[in-house]
Amino acid sequence: MLFVQSPSHSAAAVYTAMRRFLGDTLETITAEQYARHRQALVNDILKPHENLLERAESYWQSIATRDWTFDEMPRMAETVSRITFEEWQRAYRQTFLDRRRSLLAVSPGARRDRPVQDGQTFTDPGALRAAHPLYTIDLAPL
Repeated sequence: MLFVQSPSHSAAAVYTAMRRFLGDTLETITAEQYARHRQALVNDILKPHENLLERAESYWQSIATRDWTFDEMPRMAETVSRITFEEWQRAYRQTFLDRRRSLLAVSPGARRDRPVQDGQTFTDPGALRAAHPLYTIDLAPL
């Protein structure tokens, strides 16, 4: 989920900037930058709990996902650390560029400027819910 708002730019300008950012990311991130970001993510995953509430939440999350070994975080960190730059590029391209799918909720503000895009437009949340009672997310490329 990406939530963006601007006090000085229209919804259309924000949408255009978001699409440009998503499109430019593959060309601007180097292998070295990717490696640094990946390591930062691994470090964040393995960060020790800061208090008992965080530790308890971790245990409850493990119980909720039936991870009876309580080792999901180290396994996740190991998996993330093995994702190569090329694998990340391929997954990014498939997820954000090749198979574009999104729900764009716009509050046009005082400018009343909406982004122009392909797809259906709903002005009523109830109509959107009635038209799409079920949402399926394919995580296969990941």
